[in-house]
Amino acid sequence: MILPGHVCTILGREPFEFIPKSSIDRRSLQAFEPLDLLQAVWMLVNQIEKEQASVENQYTRVVRESRHPVAVRKMEQAFQQGEALWRGLGRIPGSGCRLKDPFSSMDARRIEVER
Repeated sequence: MILPGHVCTILGREPFEFIPKSSIDRRSLQAFEPLDLLQAVWMLVNQIEKEQASVENQYTRVVRESRHPVAVRKMEQAFQQGEALWRGLGRIPGSGCRLKDPFSSMDARRIEVER
């Protein structure tokens, strides 16, 4: 399975480590450009040929193995966990981020649209 590498730019590869490493659970984090996608497919084929299962990071120019400490600290200053609405899944408590009170004036959901 090809995983969205952009999701891991702040949290690193760690969030995907929960995925079981069985012979059918092959994963590759990848970027969006055509060559990145081709390399991600090659990485998956390589895992199949070697009968290995792992979460490989094709997007190494952006995604680190672990969290980006400065970015995580900034996220923790501005956001808190909240409910999120996910396409095809519905509302999932604690799966999204909400701006904390000091930043609420920038929350698009709270700003009234002027007509």
